[in-house]
Amino acid sequence: MNKTGGLNKLIIFVVLALLVVSSVYAWGLFDSESSYGNGAYTIMGTEEHKISVTGSATVEVEPDMAEIYFYIETLEDTAIESQDVNAEIKDTVIEALDDMGIDEDDIESTSYRLNLDRDWNRNTEEYETNGYEVTHTLKITTYDTEEVGEILDTVVEAGANGISSISFGLSDDLQDDVNQQALANAVEEAKKKAGILANAADVKLGSVINIDENNYYSTPYRYSGYELAMDEAESYSASTVISSGDVETTVSLVIDFAIN
Repeated sequence: MNKTGGLNKLIIFVVLALLVVSSVYAWGLFDSESSYGNGAYTIMGTEEHKISVTGSATVEVEPDMAEIYFYIETLEDTAIESQDVNAEIKDTVIEALDDMGIDEDDIESTSYRLNLDRDWNRNTEEYETNGYEVTHTLKITTYDTEEVGEILDTVVEAGANGISSISFGLSDDLQDDVNQQALANAVEEAKKKAGILANAADVKLGSVINIDENNYYSTPYRYSGYELAMDEAESYSASTVISSGDVETTVSLVIDFAIN
């Protein structure tokens, strides 16, 4: 009985010792999060040892395309008259653009509104009808950014009432090239961070385990401040010069590196 009791105590002691060792080992595995630069990193000590880092990059290039929004407004006694006059002006504008080499496929309507224009008369306490107003907004796409000023002059001189907005961007081919450059730069930044962290943690950096692309966006350059009212058009004769800024493309990604 005494020998059996002693053997049982020994077994219990060994089991407890193994549990303590296992607990200490489990506590030794850790996750830590911090930040470096504009990104974040995680050193993992779980079954799969890895370092996770973010990399981001912004590439700025000159735009190779522009979108110009302009509008034609007409006010006539009847809706049909207002629509007809508006259509005549639109045809004149498109013909003028065609003369300067703008393809009709690069011109499209973005909005068309027909409204009854009326004002409230405080004296009679009744609405007074001014007529029917048609507002037709169109967009021109050009891949020659240097001709933007000439386009503005042409549409206004042909009868357009004003310019809604001008934005400069990238064509599909140029955007693809810029995206690749931004991604490559972001990966290089992530690799640099991972190397610094691995050295600081006294571990050896391994191969890439996973790459996740978090964010991607391109910011077009929007030109504001160009607005020409109808009553100014008659005296307008100077040639317009529009200069664009660079277009920014930003990429952000997360890369997991194995560590030894």
